[in-house]
Amino acid sequence: EVPEISPDDPYHGPNSRGIVAPGSSVARGDSAFAVERALGKYTSPEEVMTFPGTCHACGEDAETRMFVTKIPFFGEVIVMSNSCDKCGCKSSEVKPGGGVSEKGHKIRLNVTDEIDMNRDVIKSDSSSVAIPALDLTTSLGAMGGLVTTVEGLLKEIEKTMKSTGRFQIGDSASDDDKEKWNEWFGKFTDLFSLKEPFVIELDDPL
Repeated sequence: EVPEISPDDPYHGPNSRGIVAPGSSVARGDSAFAVERALGKYTSPEEVMTFPGTCHACGEDAETRMFVTKIPFFGEVIVMSNSCDKCGCKSSEVKPGGGVSEKGHKIRLNVTDEIDMNRDVIKSDSSSVAIPALDLTTSLGAMGGLVTTVEGLLKEIEKTMKSTGRFQIGDSASDDDKEKWNEWFGKFTDLFSLKEPFVIELDDPL
């Protein structure tokens, strides 16, 4: 069974300090607690292994926990969680397990209410995301891997687009370009408020 984690735990709870998501991982989450909680919904790992590790932040000795689990429509994954008693830093990463699938997967969700917005999303680092309402399709692997919710995925896309589009809406941009970009970003507000139902698609060739 997945070890119980108290929300008040300063090292394993939702208010723990930070998260490190190494490039080798296929997914990261808002906190290590959130990653394990989300993955634990789908299946209980057969065995949780605990062994000595090193803190990614301060380099001191830290405990590392690892387990293998299977997620429907996603496959086998290896979840690793590291917590440091010295600095309080936590990290969690999800690595792919098993071989490459014979076929890719494409998941389409019609988002109509708050329940849909709070659905868990596990996006691999090889997946693209399409939102027709925004006329947007990300490239394969954009934003890396994520363990989040539909709302969290939208926020990540909005943040990424604002970061990459800051030159288009900077001081050197024309008033017309600024207006178009601001109008486009305004559509995110409509999605977050569920002004109208919308569709989100995840397409993973692997």
